[in-house]
Formats: sequence, structure tokens, C-alpha cells
Amino acid sequence: MNTNKIRLGILLLGLWATGAQAAILYAISGDDFGVPRRVNYIDTVAATATPLFDLGSGDLGFFGLAFANNQFYTVGNSGFGASTLYSFSLTDGGATTPLFDLGSGFMGGIAAQSDSQFYALANDFTGASMLYSIDLSTSSASPIDPALGFGLAGGLTWNADDGLLYALGSDFSFIQTLFSIDPTVPGSATAATDPLGMGIIGGVDYAGVEGFFAIGNEFGSSELLSLSLGGGATSLMSLGPFPSYTFSALTSGPANDFPPDNPVPGPPILWLMLPALWVLIRRPHKAN
Repeated sequence: MNTNKIRLGILLLGLWATGAQAAILYAISGDDFGVPRRVNYIDTVAATATPLFDLGSGDLGFFGLAFANNQFYTVGNSGFGASTLYSFSLTDGGATTPLFDLGSGFMGGIAAQSDSQFYALANDFTGASMLYSIDLSTSSASPIDPALGFGLAGGLTWNADDGLLYALGSDFSFIQTLFSIDPTVPGSATAATDPLGMGIIGGVDYAGVEGFFAIGNEFGSSELLSLSLGGGATSLMSLGPFPSYTFSALTSGPANDFPPDNPVPGPPILWLMLPALWVLIRRPHKAN
């Protein structure tokens, strides 16, 4: 078999695999008046952010974002600080379904471990952070680490590969760091990255093989970042000066529910090339 043909096949298959692994991200930003309720699709391949719709009527701000059970979950907060868990889908045009009350101060992020087990971060007026377990099957929220620390309000995500939560928190100088949290061990928040800089409070998401993503906000502009455990942050793309992404709301989401007017990028041409590629590789090589 011609070695060059094999190399070509490996190269094309590698390009196809790389395209297939592109992360599909969703985030909540401010609407035209700065209220956190605009759902955006972030295309990491084309480096674009597309607004999809606004949640609710504008009387609530929505913080945190997670995907499970083929729908999204977020926490709606009233002007008085009351927090309620809501669900919505991409086909509802911004309509939300209230599920149950959580308490108050749930603005630090939400993460789904399974279809019924969630976690959320709440912060009181002093900045103290509290980790809660949310059980959808019983419609309940229970504190599991009331003394987690201070300033964990930039986003929360679940890493199924190591069984840990990861949260963005800041010190008293407003410098953000990604922390790992073992939900079974109180007080286990441990720095998982170097200090990352200021303004990284737009959410964090663990996207499997694609790693960790976060949204940073600095000097009036937002950007999508890649985070490296044990390291720092790398800028991937600009999200622009408006709207603001400062609401701890970033998550991976589905491709199959994406609106047809804004198709999720993918490598369909390589699917079409696979049969021809197979014939090319299998064709006997004739000696000159």
C-alpha cells in the first residue's frame, strides 16, 4: 500500500476529528438595558457570539447556567435577592419555567452532576460563599459546605472525569483563580490554577476533551478564555464591548436543538470525503 496515501488518510481523518470536537457553548449576558437575561451561542470555530433571545420579561436577572435533561437551568434573582431555579429550552423563545425557590443570593453559578443532582453557589452580603446541593427529584436545596470561603462568585462547573466541582473565585484584590471543590469534603476549595487576573466572572465550563472555558471581562470588553489546570488563562476570542458577560453563566450545550438559522459549525464535507478516501487508500499501488 502506498505510504503517502496512508499519510493523507490519517491527515484528513485527523482534521475531521478536530472539527468534531469543537465545543458548543452558551452564555448569559446583559440585555440592551444591562439586565442579565440574554442567551448567546458562542461559536468557538468561527470565533463569533450570536444572541438568541432574552429570558423572561426583564423583571428578573438570571445567573448561572447548566444543561441537563435536554434543557437549560438557571437561577432567577429578583431585585430583593430572592432566588428561584428556572428551566428553559432553545425552542421556547425565551419563555422560562419556574421550578422551586432556592433561598437568596444564588448568583455564583450552577452545575449539573446528573439529570437530578445539581450544585449551586450562594454568597451573603459579606461575600462569604456557600455550596448547596440541589435535588430536582425532591425540589430541594441543602447547604453542604456553608464555610467554603469568600468570593466564589464567578461561575461553577462539574468535571465528570475527576468527580470535582470547579469554581471561579476572587481574593480581596479582585484577582480571580479557578478552585477545585470536592463536594463530599467541607472546606476543600483548593487553587487549581495560577492567579488568572481581574474580571473573570462570566462563568466557567468544563467541556471534556476541550478542557476548561471561562469568560473574562476587563477594560469594558469581554473575551472567551481557555484555562489550564496548574497554569493560567489564554484568550481565544473577543466577545465584544457589549453586551456584558459578568453573570457567572457559561455552559456546554446541545447541537441538535440549535436554531436552523444559526447552524452549529461542523465538518460535513469531510463526511462526504470518507468514502472516496477509503477507495483511495484501498486502491492497489502500481509500480512504475
